[in-house]
Amino acid sequence: MRSTAYTDPYLQWVPVAHADGCAADGWEVRTLERTGMPPGWDTRITVQVALRAVCRTCGTSYELAADTGWIDEETGGPEGPIIDVTTRATYGHLTRPRRVREYWLHAHGERLHRDPGSGYLGYYLTRSRRAPTTPDEVLGLVWSHINRAGNTKFAAATAAVSEAGRTLYAARRAERTWDSPTGAARWIATALVDGADDHPAAGS
Repeated sequence: MRSTAYTDPYLQWVPVAHADGCAADGWEVRTLERTGMPPGWDTRITVQVALRAVCRTCGTSYELAADTGWIDEETGGPEGPIIDVTTRATYGHLTRPRRVREYWLHAHGERLHRDPGSGYLGYYLTRSRRAPTTPDEVLGLVWSHINRAGNTKFAAATAAVSEAGRTLYAARRAERTWDSPTGAARWIATALVDGADDHPAAGS
């Protein structure tokens, strides 16, 4: 199960809580992987994984366990879903946000190329450096695409929230694209101030 299987790395996640009055911020996290032969199978080995988060201060413990598929001993290959460990270099939501004027640009999705400066699939623009957890915290959307020349460009739009308060959508889109996500974010910052439908902000 890859991180990209989730449609949103920020807004669909619910934080786990410490006990009331606990002053600790973090968790001690450990993983466990077990294999075993299910009854009636001669070649398949099941794979089970578990993740446990423990707070030594308040004594709270969370555990998540799941069957992730199986390995066929005859072919040597896995079958079913496989869990990947994400890294900061690969997924945008593990990186630090960028400051764009008085706003913050939060990356999400996979990195586009091997070059760390190439950018990620998409970005949220917010007022806070803290990663957004609800749709109403997101002020703008930046996303990447490949143009006809084969170059990566970034599009921009101000963000709006559905009536149910659960879904983000592009309220006002820029009519041009940029070479960098920062350039696209500058357009959003200007559009939020003056309500312009488009603004020729510098790209890179």
